[in-house]
Amino acid sequence: MAKLIVVFGGVAAAFALALSAAPAKASLIVGGSCPGATQAFKQFGDARYYTFGTNGGVESGTTGWTVSSGASVVRGNESFYVHSSSDSKALSLSRGATALTPSMCMGTSSTVVRFFVEGNTSVRVDVVERNLLGLVVGILNATTVTGSSAWQPSPAVLNLDSLQGVLGVSSVQLRFTALDGTALVDDVYVDPWSSGN
Repeated sequence: MAKLIVVFGGVAAAFALALSAAPAKASLIVGGSCPGATQAFKQFGDARYYTFGTNGGVESGTTGWTVSSGASVVRGNESFYVHSSSDSKALSLSRGATALTPSMCMGTSSTVVRFFVEGNTSVRVDVVERNLLGLVVGILNATTVTGSSAWQPSPAVLNLDSLQGVLGVSSVQLRFTALDGTALVDDVYVDPWSSGN
C-alpha cells in the first residue's frame, strides 16, 4: 500500500511540474488560452461557440501547417465568408495529398471541430493528439467527409479522445487527406468546450 501511495504521489508531482513548467500549453488542457469564440456555424443550425484555428483560413499561406507535395494554398475562399469577408485563400489538396493544421486548443470535455470543404471527392480527417512536449501520443481516424461541387460546412467532428487531456494530451491537430480527387479546405474552427446546441 505504501508503495502504491509513493508511485501515485510521484505521478501527481510529475504532472503538476509539467503543468507549471509549460503554462501556455497547460492552459490548452482546460481551454484557457483559446481565443474568443463565436457562433460561426449558426446559419447552418449549429449554435456551438467555436474559436478560429491558428491560420485556420490559410490567409498566411501554410505558416504553421505541415503539407505534403500536392497540397498548396490557392486563391478563393469558402463562399460563406464565415471568418472574414476579406479572406481570399483556401487550401487545395490533390489526390493523396495531406495537410496538418497548427495545434489547436482543446478542453478536457469533448472537443468539436468543423471546417468547410469543396470538391467531388472524399477527405479523410484524422485527429492528431500531442502531449506537453509536442510528441504525438495518439491518432484518431475521426471521419471521412464527402465534398460536392459547392462549398459546404463539414459535419461536427467529435474528438472522443479529448478526455485524455488530463492524462497527457495537451493539444490536437487535424490532418486532412484527399482520397480520390482534388479537394479544397478552408476556415477550420474548434469548440474546445463542446458548448452544445
